[in-house]
Amino acid sequence: RQPLPLARIRATLLCVFALSTSTRTVVVGAQGGLTQDVWLLALFALPLVVLGTWAGREMPPPVTETTLKRLAFGLLLLLGVWILATAW
Repeated sequence: RQPLPLARIRATLLCVFALSTSTRTVVVGAQGGLTQDVWLLALFALPLVVLGTWAGREMPPPVTETTLKRLAFGLLLLLGVWILATAW
């Protein structure tokens, strides 16, 4: 049995993330959680996300891919711990 190519794994993960995010958005919206403040915050955040994505592609940081992956994982881990700490 051959291992799955990375492109296929990426595509699968993107589909799962898109489906879970869409489902969560619909549920939160049905419960009245998509307030005007949420929409304004999303509106202000969108240009920053686009700018950050563009900058990351045009001017990649001078670190190896492995270091970048470790930094991203560390940031996600810290965010998860922070969310758990504030929820508890």
